[in-house]
Amino acid sequence: MARRIIPARFPAGDAPDVQELNYANGQTFQLGAVLTLSAGLLIEATSPVTGATLHSIAMQGADTNPGYQAANNPTVSIGREQRVSVARLNRMTVFMGTLVNNSAVPVAAAQTDIGVNYGLRPFSGIWYVDRSQTAGNACVQVIGIDAVNPFIVFFKPIEARLLTP
Repeated sequence: MARRIIPARFPAGDAPDVQELNYANGQTFQLGAVLTLSAGLLIEATSPVTGATLHSIAMQGADTNPGYQAANNPTVSIGREQRVSVARLNRMTVFMGTLVNNSAVPVAAAQTDIGVNYGLRPFSGIWYVDRSQTAGNACVQVIGIDAVNPFIVFFKPIEARLLTP
């Protein structure tokens, strides 16, 4: 089973840079989605990521705040906010995700993957680190492999894809 992208490591004694921000109408992204900004609002990044700057990783899916997805609930909800919690992509936070190679099937990482730049890609709404996306499609650098689960890699965004200066 795939592990969704989440923050894994951050500076000692610190926490990941988590913010709650507005997202654009019509978004359907899930937990672990790669997000960027459009007109100041969060949107799910397009794949392959080419030339775009990345903003954050979704810590919750779109339309999951109170008042949304209230199937079978006759109570009218007011004051709904079109906001989600996100973990900002920055130079300090290390993220973890499942490594794949051009499909949603996890592949075991090797020591030769460490230090290599790969792309991020969704399959059925779940984002992965994709070994098949390199060069112009690369947006993260693998910096480690999970010792227990070799399908999980630790990564940081590459400088060219960071939104923050």
